[in-house]
Amino acid sequence: MPQTIRIETGPTWLQYVTAIATGGAALAAAWAALNSYSSTKASQRLVQVEVERDERNRSEAFKRQAQRVTVDLSGQPFDVSGVAALDMHARVSNSSADPISKVRIKLIAGGQRWGPMLVGTLSPWQKITVTARVFADPSADDQNAYVRFLDVDGQAWIANARTAVVPDPGPVDQWIADGREFVLRRLTMEEAGMIDGLEDFAPDLDAWRSEMSERTDSA
Repeated sequence: MPQTIRIETGPTWLQYVTAIATGGAALAAAWAALNSYSSTKASQRLVQVEVERDERNRSEAFKRQAQRVTVDLSGQPFDVSGVAALDMHARVSNSSADPISKVRIKLIAGGQRWGPMLVGTLSPWQKITVTARVFADPSADDQNAYVRFLDVDGQAWIANARTAVVPDPGPVDQWIADGREFVLRRLTMEEAGMIDGLEDFAPDLDAWRSEMSERTDSA
């Protein structure tokens, strides 16, 4: 008579306990894995935050001096024998504790430009002004004043009256060439303008025009 082999798995309650324990272990392992994943993601986010912070700090340090150079612009329409013109006044301020060098100033209006004119070095806290006439439509929406300069580390920047300072993307040779072309122009007194270290931003342009008309030196 063949024998029947029985495998005793123990009491039913033990089987349930074993199943529950096995499931609990699997759940605990899954929970640990989830915690490990979350911890890893949190660490990665923290590292990314630190990297972004360091990049911001480097960027701010890079712009430390340049962002303290500002440009203000005002203008007044003027008619010259029936020809529309714009008398423009720009002030460049170096509000940093270091000098800026190779400063060049340029005025733009109606597609016309004055400059760039080399004005040299601005000492810490120094302000310089330019007043000149540009023959352009006084309602032109491209009116702006630009200044190109080198910071104390030799980095070239461009600031203007409308937007934040940015690194100079172009070669300095272009500014020099434009400057040479400008000084060779045949300009009237008003077009040649004047550069001064005036402190007041709101100029009396009527008085300036009167002064120009009385000057006898050639432009």
